[in-house]
Amino acid sequence: MGLDADNRGAAMRVYVTGGGLGFIGGHVVHVLRERGVDVRDDYVDVLDAAGLERAMEGCDAVVHVAALYSYDRRDEAALARVNIKGTRTVLAAAARAGRHAHRSHEHRRHLRAGARAICD
Repeated sequence: MGLDADNRGAAMRVYVTGGGLGFIGGHVVHVLRERGVDVRDDYVDVLDAAGLERAMEGCDAVVHVAALYSYDRRDEAALARVNIKGTRTVLAAAARAGRHAHRSHEHRRHLRAGARAICD
């Protein structure tokens, strides 16, 4: 199944985490829509499992690009909470909803070595 349509010729519906509000997410939403994909980009906190499951209803796939970025060591707890626990929450919600989830690897270079090991 490609990004443009499923085997029946119907538009694929994709949920993009972060509401497509960030730099990467905004571009992902734009490109998917250009290709005729029905994009659902409702903002839902990545730690809200029930909200994520509701947002994923009726979608064929999930693109997870929501993340926090910071080089400030004081932000480590927030980075871990959103980027690690949030990613796990998104992936678990997608699995429960029977959806394919794709996540951006871009945010991984901003995680500390210990957090990086958890994601691998």
